[in-house]
Amino acid sequence: MSLQHLLEAITSEAKHSVAQAENAAATRMSQKKEVQKKALGVRKQEIDDQVEKRKVFLRSKAETHAKLSMRAAVLTRKQENIDSIFSAAFESICALSDKEVEPLLSSLLGSLPQGGEIRPSKKHDALIKKLAQGRTIGAPIDAKGGFLFVSATLERNCTFEHLVLSELRSRKELEVARALAA
Repeated sequence: MSLQHLLEAITSEAKHSVAQAENAAATRMSQKKEVQKKALGVRKQEIDDQVEKRKVFLRSKAETHAKLSMRAAVLTRKQENIDSIFSAAFESICALSDKEVEPLLSSLLGSLPQGGEIRPSKKHDALIKKLAQGRTIGAPIDAKGGFLFVSATLERNCTFEHLVLSELRSRKELEVARALAA
């Protein structure tokens, strides 16, 4: 064999080895790409699932917030209605004439123990003095109606403000709320 043939055989063998190496490298690269593509697909699916879960969570949170806001608005409106009802009741009792309010004040005075001092509102000063029948009358107080009873052992607030906005409201607020809801 001549040197030329030897060189051609070596070159051919080298080309064949290089081609095999290139094919093997391309196959390995293709396999790596496939593995990476699958890993990327799995990771993308995980991210998509996380995004979807987050969307569901945020949607649920927003719906809950909207429901709570709606309930709060409804409760606020109901409370405003209840406030206006008791305010109207208070204004109505304050607007009563002395003749119309006399039975109420007489009943309240009759429920008081003997002794003590009755402090009438400026509006009902004359009527309380008329109804008190010899009881001690103190200086008028700044109230829209009714009186305040003070003794050594007892203090009773019989002002219209207290009677309507505290006593009546605490006893009847639930009934009024139910009536409004019906």
